[in-house]
Amino acid sequence: MAKLIQKILVAVDGSDHARQALTFSARLANDLGARLLLIHVMSRSGSDRIPGPLQHYSQIEHSITSESDMLQQIAQSILDEAKDLATSLGLNDVDTMVDNGNPADRIIKAISDNHVDLVAMGRRGLSDFSGLLFGSVSHKVAHLSTCPCLTVPALEATPEQIT
Repeated sequence: MAKLIQKILVAVDGSDHARQALTFSARLANDLGARLLLIHVMSRSGSDRIPGPLQHYSQIEHSITSESDMLQQIAQSILDEAKDLATSLGLNDVDTMVDNGNPADRIIKAISDNHVDLVAMGRRGLSDFSGLLFGSVSHKVAHLSTCPCLTVPALEATPEQIT
């Protein structure tokens, strides 16, 4: 008999809610022998121009750091931290991906493209006030997802206390 849940997608943005969703999902994946796929969606990819304050620095250091490069580095840092947390919880089968665009749309596409069996997200993320007016990413994903969607609130407990 095939396993019911073979791949879990976790959307991470660096928020406490996402961290709790990741902690829960990593433990679940470990218990089920499932793969974990972490996604971070950048809502804007930035320009290729070098911000004014960094122009002088880039000339001195002979390096070019555009706004786009900086946003990509931040996204990768968020994913690296999330992957480190998942592996610290005993999970070794962790993949990561960065995408650009509307977060809900890109998460839905990742679910389809990667044959995801369960998607987990924080109930709230780092989005601005517009999320309250137009609906949160987790709300949109829950309504559009072709697989079960788990939303997790940030808890007062430490990751070690979550069972």
